[in-house]
Formats: sequence, C-alpha cells, structure tokens
Amino acid sequence: MKSFSITKVGYRSGQYGCIAEYFICNHTPKHTKKGLDSFFFSGLYGTEHRIAQALRAKGYKGNETSSQYGRMTRKDVHPRNLEEHETLDWIKTYL
Repeated sequence: MKSFSITKVGYRSGQYGCIAEYFICNHTPKHTKKGLDSFFFSGLYGTEHRIAQALRAKGYKGNETSSQYGRMTRKDVHPRNLEEHETLDWIKTYL
C-alpha cells in the first residue's frame, strides 16, 4: 500500500510577515512499497494541500500528522529543500 504523511517543520518570517513554510513528506518508495523515503519542500499558504493532492492523484493514501514547529533561520533550512513547483514536477516524474 502506498502511503504518505506531511509534517510542518518550521517557517521563516521577515519584516512583512511569513516568507516560507517548510515541510517534510515521508512516503513509501515507488518500487519496493516497504520502508520510508522522504523529501523536504517549502512554499506558502496551502502548499501542503497541493502536494497532498498530487500524491493522492498518484495513488498514495494520506495520513494525518501533527507537529510542533517554530521559526527557522536560513541555517536551519535543509540543503535539499525543494520549492513547491519543483516538488510537483518531481512527483509527476518519479512517483
């Protein structure tokens, strides 16, 4: 069974408000369907829902998760972080 969960890990804010929200998505790998794989992504205002919708369109079942998160600095952002459009393209191509 293909499944995924999206967890908010933090946000960055600037002088005028929120700059970006950061998430991690844990999912079952495409070929083995065992264990977990993950990717980091960021965006604003509903990004996690658009990513979840793309994963559901690929046949994944979503699981709800909750987390405690806080403000992040530039150094806290994961180096492999994808922007929303990059994440959607990656899902279409590789999952």
